[in-house]
Amino acid sequence: MIQRFLAAAALALLASVSFAQTKEIKIGVIYDLTGPLAAGGSYAGYLGTKYAIDMINEKGGVGGYKIKPIYADAQSKPEVAINETTRLIEQEKVDMLMGVFSSAHCVPMSQKADAAKRFFWANICVASSVFKDKNLKYVFRAQVHSDQHGWASCTFLAEQAKAKLGKEPKDVKVAVIYEDGPYGAGVAAGNESTCKSLGLQVVLKEGYAATSPDLSPLVTKLKRARADVILHTGYNPDITLFLRQEVRGPDAGRSGNRLPLPDDVPARRLRGEGLVEMLQPEPFEARERGQHLSLQIDTQRNEATALIPRLGVL
Repeated sequence: MIQRFLAAAALALLASVSFAQTKEIKIGVIYDLTGPLAAGGSYAGYLGTKYAIDMINEKGGVGGYKIKPIYADAQSKPEVAINETTRLIEQEKVDMLMGVFSSAHCVPMSQKADAAKRFFWANICVASSVFKDKNLKYVFRAQVHSDQHGWASCTFLAEQAKAKLGKEPKDVKVAVIYEDGPYGAGVAAGNESTCKSLGLQVVLKEGYAATSPDLSPLVTKLKRARADVILHTGYNPDITLFLRQEVRGPDAGRSGNRLPLPDDVPARRLRGEGLVEMLQPEPFEARERGQHLSLQIDTQRNEATALIPRLGVL
């Protein structure tokens, strides 16, 4: 896919005299190489892009043109991502841009690239707000939009409620929690509208800052909501913090007190095309003790982790 896209971009840029003389496509590649989003998946996206470019260049490039990547570190900060976009366009004179893990970076970057008439291929970010009502002409991506992720998880729950939870969809209580940037808010909006349309009870919809050092107030709200299922959209650092505080209490996961999940917490990964199946952790009767089923959706890998805490926090 990347080779076909770059070939199309190359043909579109052939009119540039300097481009034709140098026989290269200059591409600005922006990812978070440092900061919390790096370990959350952005650095992996950078490596995948780098490997793909290296492989294409080893095979002669695109239509005889070599790809010259210029890598930039967004440092997990939207303002840095915007500044790097400006630098790559105005100083480095790149022919196109690609990359971007966080939707909070992607939304302003896409508008800046489109205004400069530079092709921008968004490799990872999924927020629907990147394109909604924007009429962008130079921005593209192959992945689904955030509201489609929200639709998929609620549809999955409605289809599996009776068989896996022993309840009719109308009796299933759902809590939607999310990081409050464009990514999380977009998925959560899809969760709320779809779950309600399918008759599921949305008993809590709560956003939080992905950089928050303490999510214990959110855990308290979930305890009061007594949801059967949690749909959680976030990044690896904040999801990890939430799980630790959910299982071990409000001090777990804070700076200087990072505690691992207990060994006896069962967790199973569910793989499938479109989350087609769900495994029930044992023993499910823990629900009778006031605990709940936490369904963690990994939208990047199309996986879910079903988790029942045993320590009675919720």
